[in-house]
Amino acid sequence: MELEIVQLDGPAIQKARQEGRHNLAHLTFIFPEPGFLRTLFHSSNAGTGWNFMHVKDARLDSLLEAGEKETDLAKRRQIYDELQEHVLNEALVIPTVYQHQVMALDKRLRGAVLYPVHGEYLWLYGASLGG
Repeated sequence: MELEIVQLDGPAIQKARQEGRHNLAHLTFIFPEPGFLRTLFHSSNAGTGWNFMHVKDARLDSLLEAGEKETDLAKRRQIYDELQEHVLNEALVIPTVYQHQVMALDKRLRGAVLYPVHGEYLWLYGASLGG
């Protein structure tokens, strides 16, 4: 496999992705809520949003929409399980996890909380330095 890395500024990267002028696009999205998958895979986001695969798939759209509307957690999980299997079977993305954070914190820090998904971000909203 040959790979040519083209460096662009942020807006140019977004435009190239939306226009489909790429074969590989690095994305880092970590959300605890699966409804975010609509942003990446729904047909309405192809060419103008974050659906950089430009996939227009009625079954995928239907699963995304059903997942957003379902209130029964067990049924909702089944929908998103099926959705993820479909995305992988169609090879729309190559999922990877690579984020690692090393943090050194003062032992006096109180009330800091790690982001609930993978703990890669430190939230300091209620934090303070105590004695």
